[in-house]
Amino acid sequence: MKTVEKALIELNKALLVVTLFTCFLDSLIVFMLAYIMILFFPISWIFALFPFLFFFLGHATNSVKNISYTRVEKLVPSLHEKLRTVADNLDKHNELVESLNYDVVKKMREIKTSYFINFKKIGKRIVVLGVMAFVIILVSSYNVKFVEIRERFVEDLKEIPLEDLKPRIGASSFSGKGFDDPNIFGEESIAELSNLELDLKLNPSRTEIDIKNVDENVEKKEFEENAFPVDIEGVADATFEESIPKEHEKIVKNYFSQISQST
Repeated sequence: MKTVEKALIELNKALLVVTLFTCFLDSLIVFMLAYIMILFFPISWIFALFPFLFFFLGHATNSVKNISYTRVEKLVPSLHEKLRTVADNLDKHNELVESLNYDVVKKMREIKTSYFINFKKIGKRIVVLGVMAFVIILVSSYNVKFVEIRERFVEDLKEIPLEDLKPRIGASSFSGKGFDDPNIFGEESIAELSNLELDLKLNPSRTEIDIKNVDENVEKKEFEENAFPVDIEGVADATFEESIPKEHEKIVKNYFSQISQST
């Protein structure tokens, strides 16, 4: 194997390593982004590997196909067109080709792998990875889950009594007395009855007396016409009369007479 062939193989390896390393950093960003999204759901982190693998394979395949000596010639102007010429004439043997090969190999020894590394882009990717790593640590420490938040909200909602969800008595948007007085129901202690609903039914036919339970052995009697006195008068109690002073008796009599007339 010619010396120039070995040099070209080493150059291709260096370009391949740098390209795959850049693709790996890009894919690692995709992995961490997928991992952050998975943290909010009860899913295993292994599922974050699928987008990582798909992106890495596609990105690496496309990047490897674009590897060419043109990139090296742009970075090392002294090899402009010479490197591609040597690569295209490896099977030829003459003095001109050998001289060109010797010149190219001599200049290729001056090439360093760092020439092919874009430190600015790689630095940006590393900063993004650092920020995403901090986000992962922060989210993991709080253990936030969207599904658990939803379940807790539903559970808390179930624990709230239905009475609390219903509008309370007096909770109205209307106002009293020409819609100027907001205190339409008076004192709060009176308006605030309760949150409990009372189901009251009045049944006049319902009583503890059973009309069917009649004792047939009771002696039958007829009411006499003069069984009750003709005139019924109220007789004041003696103790009551004695307790009222004589100067107030007239006032008391007038008071009770007015009551009897009003009724």
